[in-house]
Amino acid sequence: MRVTVGLVQIDAVVTDRQGRHVTDLGPADFVVRVGGQPREITHVSYVALTAPSARGQAPETMVTSPVPIDARSGTHRGRAITLVIDDFHVSYEGMSRVREALHRYLDERLAPDDRVAILRTGGGTAVMQQFTSDPARLHAAVDGVRFNFMGAATAGGPASLDSQQAFGGGADNRNPSGRQGSEGQKALEGFRNEIIGVGTLGTLRWIVRGLAPLPGRKPVVVFSDGFKVFDFKGEHRVQDEIRVLTDEANRAAVAFYTVDTRGLDTGSVRPEDNVTYMGSDDVQSVPGQRTGLRLGAEESLSYLAGRTGGLMVKGSNDPGRGLDRALADQEGYYVIGYAPTPSFFETPQGRPAFHKLEVSVRRPGLRVRSRAGLYGVADAATAAGDESRAGRLMAALVSPFAAADVGLRLQALFVDDETAGPSMRAMLRIDSRDLAFVETADGGRRAVLDVMAATFGASGTAVDRKDQTFTIQTKRADAPAINTPLFYTVDLPVKKPGLYQFRVAVRDTASGRLGAAGEVVVVPDVSSGRLAVSGIVVRDAAAGAAAAPMDGAQANVGQVTPGHPFEYAFQILNARTDPTTAKPRLKTQVRLWRERQVVYETPSTLLPVGQSAERRVVAGGRLNLGAQVPPGDYTLQVIVTDTIAPRAHATAVQRANLEAVRAP
Repeated sequence: MRVTVGLVQIDAVVTDRQGRHVTDLGPADFVVRVGGQPREITHVSYVALTAPSARGQAPETMVTSPVPIDARSGTHRGRAITLVIDDFHVSYEGMSRVREALHRYLDERLAPDDRVAILRTGGGTAVMQQFTSDPARLHAAVDGVRFNFMGAATAGGPASLDSQQAFGGGADNRNPSGRQGSEGQKALEGFRNEIIGVGTLGTLRWIVRGLAPLPGRKPVVVFSDGFKVFDFKGEHRVQDEIRVLTDEANRAAVAFYTVDTRGLDTGSVRPEDNVTYMGSDDVQSVPGQRTGLRLGAEESLSYLAGRTGGLMVKGSNDPGRGLDRALADQEGYYVIGYAPTPSFFETPQGRPAFHKLEVSVRRPGLRVRSRAGLYGVADAATAAGDESRAGRLMAALVSPFAAADVGLRLQALFVDDETAGPSMRAMLRIDSRDLAFVETADGGRRAVLDVMAATFGASGTAVDRKDQTFTIQTKRADAPAINTPLFYTVDLPVKKPGLYQFRVAVRDTASGRLGAAGEVVVVPDVSSGRLAVSGIVVRDAAAGAAAAPMDGAQANVGQVTPGHPFEYAFQILNARTDPTTAKPRLKTQVRLWRERQVVYETPSTLLPVGQSAERRVVAGGRLNLGAQVPPGDYTLQVIVTDTIAPRAHATAVQRANLEAVRAP
């Protein structure tokens, strides 16, 4: 889409009743209405794209070398396909189906000219950060997509929102999930779901901005269970964010194709439901309640696709069918131009007006999909890329498609620092093998790194930033040490609760190589006085003995080694105090999950507190993964119960993702 004072260009897809693309239409075949009024069409052209490859294509015809797109120059050939897994809103079962569908696409449907990027809404978005056509790299990226225990979807294992509320707690506990049904808990769940919904849309805006420099119509396929958009109780944050997102997507020529990952569901009672206190009338009402929840969740998927000219696919247990439909729709599109009237850019009440857009064709039997509308604002002039030090670092921070030439691993978490107060802490491991060490006069090695860290709010707005330069220098005798990882820790303060993106970019000054990494951090409302738990710091037991409990300097950035003990530490915030002892009465429990199975669990035990309670209570422990434990992804779950606090606010849960890696 292009909007100037003298010309508006829009894209449209035309199909027949069988869904086949129609490619022979001209200006006389189209009708464009803006705000209900017809506009004179100045030109129409059809842009043909690379057709999808035939199923079962011979492996030797596939492109196997990675040819990334240069997002700054916008140069590429073939189709640029962005696959987004909304792991904030995909269940455990749905995630398994999505992985299977993506592997099948890469094996059977990847065309030679396709360039694919795989991203996710949680965990900092990047899985396969660059567009590439290398099947091996893309398969590895799909293997890295996993269920997000921090999200709003359920796993059939630890519940997403409050896994430790007692099931069947009384006559008021009648909802099918078995969760405690107090008003306080419902309000907390509603607030958290809203934060996650706004954060998901903010991540999609971030992706749209990264795609904007690329030419042509850009399809973005979103796999999600969906989430509710329209709230009739006066809350409009999600509604406002999705409107801003779709307007930005339309201006960037991004079309959303949404795939419902929930699969077929009868809506009836499930095996995992707790029906202890449900009568026959309650059980009979479950299908109706679940149908309402399902329709509410579809609002986001339908809105994104309908407003941007894409498609929504639902009603299938195979997400691959939705992906096939989205890719089949990429054969080509029309570019339609018309001259806007002067009133198009008027700003009643000081704000641009939204103009409803309707595109139709005169030939009977054809269907048209296009943008739902746009605001009367002319496009800003496109500035040349900033190739300065700060410009390249900032570009790496704000774009999910930045180069990844320097290997990084990031763990970001919330802490309540004694000096700085509520903060987000990033612990970064840098692969020194990707750095260009320069020989010094005394025979040693030196590398200079520019590091920029920034936090972004749920809507994508920058909140805080820190910019530093470091020099790493070794003596000749220490030359082999340049192959060991480098570690960097940075704190940035946070003033408001909510969902944030913590991004770090690293630039090697000698080679110009860049690396970027990011994670999503949910910051609790500490000022509310409710029980909360900070993020979990994990380190090797040997390192932990000499480090402050919450110090990130010696953290292992989420990696543990089977057969070697590791320590974990976290803060408990806003614990209530027993008036007789002036100390809190807290119970802690630890679970270690592999996929949806608990592989280790401690009993809930009273936490010894040797001093009068303060706002922060530091706790932790030590675990040892057996030498025979298989490598892979695990989740460490900490459950804290305040035995003094009211039941609705007595439990807080925190999780940390771990990767078990064999020692070299």
